[in-house]
Amino acid sequence: MRTIYEIENFILTVIAYLRFKLNKLNLSWIRENFSESENLLLRENLWQDHFPWANTAKDELQIYQRENIVKDDIIRLIIKKEPKCHVGFYWYNGNIVYADRKYSSSMLYSNERFGYGKFLIRCRVPSSIGIWWAFWLYFGEKNSINEIDILEMNNTNKRDVYRNLQTVHWGTDYDKGHKQFGNSIRFPFKLSDDYHYFTVEWSKGKVVWRVDGIKTGICRIGVPMFPLNIIVNVAITNQVNEKEFVLPDQMRIEEIRYSR
Repeated sequence: MRTIYEIENFILTVIAYLRFKLNKLNLSWIRENFSESENLLLRENLWQDHFPWANTAKDELQIYQRENIVKDDIIRLIIKKEPKCHVGFYWYNGNIVYADRKYSSSMLYSNERFGYGKFLIRCRVPSSIGIWWAFWLYFGEKNSINEIDILEMNNTNKRDVYRNLQTVHWGTDYDKGHKQFGNSIRFPFKLSDDYHYFTVEWSKGKVVWRVDGIKTGICRIGVPMFPLNIIVNVAITNQVNEKEFVLPDQMRIEEIRYSR
């Protein structure tokens, strides 16, 4: 049986889908809440190009590297196949693991943590099968998970470019101690065809997600209470046959904003 929280989110996703279908966006909400905010992309010293503890992950096929960040009028995170393997590293069960990676990508990982407020990204996601994109807030330490996923999809099939996962994670670890709540929002268009605004309002005990100003989800349980790092990354999942990849591909980012 669905909980009251799940019913609430189901209703929100149905209403949101109809509004997207009718092109009834709410961009005035974006202007009202972020017109005075700073575009954090312009703060070059705010960002690093990989996690402090890893430049790949156990279930990913790429390394993160600075060379894959291209800056012109926007920021582009490039995903490509490398001419030769690179050695990546990550933590697993308390140990550093080294692994060969024949693909490369990059990320934006903030050196600063941010507390309660509104977060925004305006971006155009990649289109290739197997590309796992995300815009999220995170801080983890021993026996503690604090994560808010604003934009996420691992794009394992052709339908995934029509969806977005919005999730809050909490608990002691990502195995037996892991809990989560969120929803999957479906769109009547491909996210990779155009730019869209993805936002979250994070306050004490409450998270509200919006896409192009339209409310798409809400969470009232497991909400983080501590400042979190901002992360944008593009990975390559190991859940897809590599023959399906269409590379190079890219995630195009125009803005990342934070408003209290």
